[in-house]
Amino acid sequence: MTPRRLTNVTAACTIVLAYLTWLIATKGWLWHVDQAAIRFARALDVDRRFFEITVMFGLRGLIVTLALPVLAWISWTRRSWIPIGGFVVVLAFETGIVGALKMAMERPFPYRGKLLLEAPLLAFPSGHAANAVALWGYLAWFFTRGLPHKHAAARRFVVAAALTTGVSSWLIRTHWPSDLLAGFAIGGIALSAGIALIEAIERTQVSRGANALH
Repeated sequence: MTPRRLTNVTAACTIVLAYLTWLIATKGWLWHVDQAAIRFARALDVDRRFFEITVMFGLRGLIVTLALPVLAWISWTRRSWIPIGGFVVVLAFETGIVGALKMAMERPFPYRGKLLLEAPLLAFPSGHAANAVALWGYLAWFFTRGLPHKHAAARRFVVAAALTTGVSSWLIRTHWPSDLLAGFAIGGIALSAGIALIEAIERTQVSRGANALH
């Protein structure tokens, strides 16, 4: 991705996130859409067991457990911190934004259950949605670098993972739809900012290497 495209993605996601946050903070029109969407999901009465599994596409612990050993091995073989370091940067960035907004907004979840007894007011934004975009997005970007014919498939995978996470969470009513949209926006911000940082560092390293030769 070009620096300009990364900047555009970051800016667009930031605007979307700001607008969603404002709507929820002021209980604007989206608040009422959320209420209607959850009533519809409740009326569908889907099999929760299936969607409780598919929502795990956005589970931070699962993605980290799968990704870190592979990226650590690649970093070790290449003698470079970038493979695993880039993942950690994206993870820290999106986790920080999600955590800060959760604490600031204190939005209740659309259902009550045992999982919510300790944190009943941390619905907005969805960490699962942010994870699906940011973490799967980083892995898709990293493993298709220099492979342009794989980019389309990688993008489809990330979109599928994000949509699966979002739809599953909505159907089992663990998040309001706006929580999920905000999570997607945060994932986009963290991913594009992390990629921009890594590519800037790599360009600097190449420039220094060229200057050293002279």
